[in-house]
Amino acid sequence: MIKNEIEYQKMAEVEETLWWYRALHELVLATLLKLSNDRAFTILDAGAGTGGLLSFLKQHGYYQLRGFDISPYAIDYARRKGISLELSSLQEMSQRITPQSIDCIICNDVLCYLSLTEREDVARQFYNALTPDGYVLCNLPSGQAFRGIHDISVGILSRVNQNDIPTFFPSHLFSIHTTFFWPFLLSPLIYIVRVAQRIRLRYGTKTISSDVSLPHLVINEILYRLTAFENRFFSYKPFGSSLFIVAQKRLLS
Repeated sequence: MIKNEIEYQKMAEVEETLWWYRALHELVLATLLKLSNDRAFTILDAGAGTGGLLSFLKQHGYYQLRGFDISPYAIDYARRKGISLELSSLQEMSQRITPQSIDCIICNDVLCYLSLTEREDVARQFYNALTPDGYVLCNLPSGQAFRGIHDISVGILSRVNQNDIPTFFPSHLFSIHTTFFWPFLLSPLIYIVRVAQRIRLRYGTKTISSDVSLPHLVINEILYRLTAFENRFFSYKPFGSSLFIVAQKRLLS
């Protein structure tokens, strides 16, 4: 959980413009369109942050949208954008969501805050909330090589790899539809930045702040276009600082 209001303020200010958010939101939209052309798809953003993704999906015609976040700061910033979120947590989903009522759960960069025991419980709650053959779209920070001050700032407990996927989506509850790393082309740059951050940590830096900030507009646009290009045209990416997962609910016999 992000506990610092400043990080939510930074998120709210750049969620529509920062290259990373733009690429992620378009990645989610493209995935949704592959799963169904129905804009009446019932979508739950579980850990919606300051509401940027729900706002983006609303602009693209989706209207059966719900979201929640554990932080009052997130709720407040989302409300300023005209997005109404519930104050809740992943562990409380079963108390708020009618069973088999959600076609797709989106959970971006939230499951990385859970312990192994909590992952199993949340997976069961996802399963119960989804309609038959429903989906979970999930983005997670990946690769220990990409760990840095950013992780400390936003409270990331663990970065994951593909071997960790069953701990989030047990095979008796979910089948894995798609997994891929991203961004691939920018990975060397991200790695260099995070190594520099780890060196700063080693020598006792007192500046703990996330990477959520808008670079020069030209640089931001270049980073966005490179990432959007690879997400559209690269079918195989061997590594990246994020792991995108699409899991489908299994029908239990």
